[in-house]
Amino acid sequence: VRYWESDQDMTSAKEVERYLDGNDLEVVVSGLTLGKEYKLRVLAFSNGGDGKMSSPVREFTIGKASALYRTSSASSFHNFLVPMHLWTIIFIACKLSIS
Repeated sequence: VRYWESDQDMTSAKEVERYLDGNDLEVVVSGLTLGKEYKLRVLAFSNGGDGKMSSPVREFTIGKASALYRTSSASSFHNFLVPMHLWTIIFIACKLSIS
């Protein structure tokens, strides 16, 4: 998962890597700030290299009811849960087999 603030260039993107075992359906992106708008893309990778990044870019704002998130205690930072089942097509397009 690559994510960045909407007013920044994608070159400033941060990454969260997660090795899937076939049962994983989400990844937690931490350190997001309430009220900020973010962009997010997902890609698969293997020994052969990185796959294509998801398109279109997903945009979300932490604090909107439409964003699925949980707050970390006593902090202004939030976690955003990215449901991996929304990105199934990426794994098919990259011809990755997850068992």
